[in-house]
Amino acid sequence: MLHQCLEALPEMQRAVIMMRFFDGYTDEEIAQALCLSPHSVRAYRSAALRSALQ
Repeated sequence: MLHQCLEALPEMQRAVIMMRFFDGYTDEEIAQALCLSPHSVRAYRSAALRSALQ
């Protein structure tokens, strides 16, 4: 079920979730790796979690 939820996410949301919860990166580290702002990382993470809860 978790795998299906992750696969259903858009690529950037999935990358943020994987890096944060599976790889243990901080928002700042994710932002640097993906060339995003920390605010964008938080927005992608929030959107992904909202999608998973629907």
